[in-house]
Amino acid sequence: MFQHATIALAAAAAIVVGIGSGCATPAPTVRNYMTPEPTRNNQLGNADLKLVLDPTLGDKDVQCSMLAVEVPVNETLAFRRLTSDEMIMVQAGTGILTVDAKQIPVNPGTVVYIPGGSVQSLYNNGNVPLTYLSVIIPAYEAGECEFIEGN
Repeated sequence: MFQHATIALAAAAAIVVGIGSGCATPAPTVRNYMTPEPTRNNQLGNADLKLVLDPTLGDKDVQCSMLAVEVPVNETLAFRRLTSDEMIMVQAGTGILTVDAKQIPVNPGTVVYIPGGSVQSLYNNGNVPLTYLSVIIPAYEAGECEFIEGN
C-alpha cells in the first residue's frame, strides 16, 4: 500500500512540476492611482471615477478592478447592485454607506466589504469631498451593475 501511495504522490508531483514549468509568474502591475483622468457615470451623479487597474486597461494578469472615487459634498451615489464583491477603503471625508438597508458611517480608514448582490449607495454628509478606493473582485464586467430605482 505504501508503494502505491508513493507512486501516486510521485506521479502527482510530476504532473504539477510539468504544468508549473510552462507557466510564467505574472509581473507586478504598477500605476499611480492619482494620475488617470476622471470619468463620470451619469447614473452615479457627479462622482469622479478613475479606473486604475482593470483587464480592459491591458492588465491581463489582474483579476480585479480598482477605482479611485471622489464624491462631492452632499452628493448621493445611486442605489445599485453589483454581481461581484466590492471592498471600499475611505481615504478622506465622511459619509453614510447604505448596504441592504443597513446604514454604515464611514470616515478615513474605514474599510467595508460589500458582498456581490447587495444593494448599496453612498451619501457624502461631510464638508469635503469623500474619496475612496474601490476594489471589485472578480474584475468588473460591462452590464453587471444594476441601478435600483426608488430607494
